[in-house]
Amino acid sequence: MVGEDAYCIDVLTAEFIGGPLMIILLEVVFRLFLRERLLKSAKSQSEKGLAGSMEGHAARTIAQQAAENSQRWREPTQLSKAPRRLHPARG
Repeated sequence: MVGEDAYCIDVLTAEFIGGPLMIILLEVVFRLFLRERLLKSAKSQSEKGLAGSMEGHAARTIAQQAAENSQRWREPTQLSKAPRRLHPARG
């Protein structure tokens, strides 16, 4: 039982030290790689009200997504109509 308690303390210590370290590391990486051009592009897209590449997924419910997928799986002709592009701008 004593070994398990020590293990729990080790895991908690790692969580409380590693979490803030990861946040700081991600903030540094974000500041290094976020360029002004990208930031301006994101702001202009936001001001125009344009949806991002993944925002349409949030508008549909899980039931709608499941119905679309099951229809796509049942009909072989629907498989060829499946979207092949991951990002609309990159084609």
